Amino acid sequence: MRSNVNLPRILTLACMLLSATFCVAAAAVGAKPIVNSTKTEAQQSDYLVTWYKGVALLNLRKYKESIVYFDKALAINPDSVDALNSKGRALLKMGNNNGSIPYFDKALAINPKYIYGLYGKGDALLNMGKYKESIVYFDKALAIDPTSTFALAGKKLDLAGLSKTNIISNHTGRTAQQQHQPGA
Repeated sequence: MRSNVNLPRILTLACMLLSATFCVAAAAVGAKPIVNSTKTEAQQSDYLVTWYKGVALLNLRKYKESIVYFDKALAINPDSVDALNSKGRALLKMGNNNGSIPYFDKALAINPKYIYGLYGKGDALLNMGKYKESIVYFDKALAIDPTSTFALAGKKLDLAGLSKTNIISNHTGRTAQQQHQPGA
């Protein structure tokens, strides 16, 4: 028997429901979603629904589609650290490390202690092999939450990368980046 069930749509709706459940749970403990107080209630609602659709698509690994929704959310609320970070994360998942950094930077300019922006910037720099710079962002995240497994894991990868770079440099007299340059 053949079913007419649309699995991607069901998964998208499930992710949206999960995100909405998280917001309800967060509200129950006194947390408030980050919204722009100058927007009307309808605009805030439109922003949240649009951002959640983007998050659902991001979780489904539909990165290009998610960016469309993050752009729509940013059109409603250009200073949303959540939408900025989410767009940066989607770009990062697509391998666009350089393209993701301005979104993390803008989110961190709005809220320097926004831990997800710190993770994102740290991840982008880590992916680019900029270990010393990356550690700075993971350390900032650890200052906010010393038990953060994301920041601890990122810092561990940075230290491993630095160690590898130092071993190569000590052995050959050249850094790891110089090893990969033509003619080096």
